[in-house]
Amino acid sequence: MKTNSSARGGGRTSLRVMAVFLALAGLAFAQASHAQQTITIDNGATAITPAGASINLGVAIGVNSHANSTSASGSSPVAIGPYANASGAGSQVAIGDQARASGSNSVAIGGNVFQNGTSATGDYAVSIGASSHASGYGAFAFGGDSKSGAAASGKYAMAFGAQTVTSADNASAFGQGAVASAQSAVAFGAHAQALNAGDVALGSGSATAAAVGTSSATINGVASTSTMSVGDVGAERTITNVAASRVDATSTDAVNGSQLNATNLALAAEDVKVNTLGGNVASAFGGGADVRSVDGRDDIAELHRVRPAGDECR
Repeated sequence: MKTNSSARGGGRTSLRVMAVFLALAGLAFAQASHAQQTITIDNGATAITPAGASINLGVAIGVNSHANSTSASGSSPVAIGPYANASGAGSQVAIGDQARASGSNSVAIGGNVFQNGTSATGDYAVSIGASSHASGYGAFAFGGDSKSGAAASGKYAMAFGAQTVTSADNASAFGQGAVASAQSAVAFGAHAQALNAGDVALGSGSATAAAVGTSSATINGVASTSTMSVGDVGAERTITNVAASRVDATSTDAVNGSQLNATNLALAAEDVKVNTLGGNVASAFGGGADVRSVDGRDDIAELHRVRPAGDECR
């Protein structure tokens, strides 16, 4: 019994010694981690910060991945994936095979499906999707397919969908293959194209180029500066469920079919009045007089009177 008791006592002592050892090892690891504060995993991975930098928090995981800070004070870039690169002055994030986030505080997430990886080269840009690219300041590109990813190159431009392109400041494109190539233009729908500043292409396949000629029109002293298209030449659309709008000297609202129908009815009523007046005048003239249109036009009429035989002008 004494032998067993001694064995138990020795086991407890060994556990205590091991616990102390692990605690010391953990403290040493924590101190070492506080001194370096970077993580690099796999061959060729680097997380380098300029000498003397106060922040050294780079993370590089993957073959030849790089999370190198170029800021004198340091930063915390993250690169995950083979050849991913998040090097730069801010806290860039690059995730995916050959993903590249070089703009300050940019984010690139996506794999290298084609000849180049996903990239976010503009400051504060975000690019998500296979081989998508966001190169404008604050630009956002989202989407990709077997042909190409989304591309947003304008400042604050947004491209949503595979093969979408926004190449001007504040331009937005939504839908596969949509294009917004002028400032503040909006293309909404697959293959929609907004090609002039401020234009709106609404619906799949819609294009604003066919309606550019309306830009010179002047209504109530105000000339239009852009246009909205809901279709294209040979692919026109109707717009339904439009509420009745204001109709006055200053209105720039669109009118609906019922309003136009009311106008037609009013004009028809005026036609009846004119015809009645013409008939009354002809009746007053007597002698078979009547009112006839001139050259087939309904807006011009002449009064005709049949002269009795032998009645000649004197």
